Amino acid sequence: LLFSICCAKEIEKLNYDVYFQKLKAGKAHLKLSEDAKGDNYILNFELRSNKYVDAIYKLRENTSMILNREDLFIYEIKKYVRQGRKKRNYHGLFNYDSKIAHINNMITTFQKPIYDPINIIYYIRNNFNLLGEDIIFSIISRNAFKDVTMGVIAEEEILFNNKIYECIVVGPKTNKNNSDDIKIWFSKDSLALPLVIESKAKLGTIKMELNSIDTYE
Repeated sequence: LLFSICCAKEIEKLNYDVYFQKLKAGKAHLKLSEDAKGDNYILNFELRSNKYVDAIYKLRENTSMILNREDLFIYEIKKYVRQGRKKRNYHGLFNYDSKIAHINNMITTFQKPIYDPINIIYYIRNNFNLLGEDIIFSIISRNAFKDVTMGVIAEEEILFNNKIYECIVVGPKTNKNNSDDIKIWFSKDSLALPLVIESKAKLGTIKMELNSIDTYE
């Protein structure tokens, strides 16, 4: 994974302002790249609260993934999350021929393609036409796998950077109070930009609003 990241060719970087309980709390970014051979995607997510929020409730996340280029499921993932004093991290490797997963020091089996809430965002962007029906994802959560059903839960107009956007809101249709839940406001256009992303923390809601986009040739 480290070698792939070092040799990756950047495609797009989405930069976000982070809010925690409506307080401006820090910065985050999502960066999509392809590996040196162009066979797979590399997806990186980083979130960091500012020093003022750190004094009360430190927020950190660093996630890196190697993804299948067509269906965006995970071959390898490294994740570190901190919310306040609570920390979790894991490293997962998934062999789709043998259906064997190595997660930290554990070996287990799996049956379905594996996703994380972060790469689900890109799967939906690439498959916007499928949103007429609910989509079931198998995600890794606390060293185990669980099914999460995602679908359209609303259509809204939002004022964003002094412009009105028609948005499709995608979120969980089952297990709605789970800590892995995520809601995304996608622009209802050809770019399907994730303008707003909401997730849960122990003491409240983390909300990310798109600030700027960097694209690379």
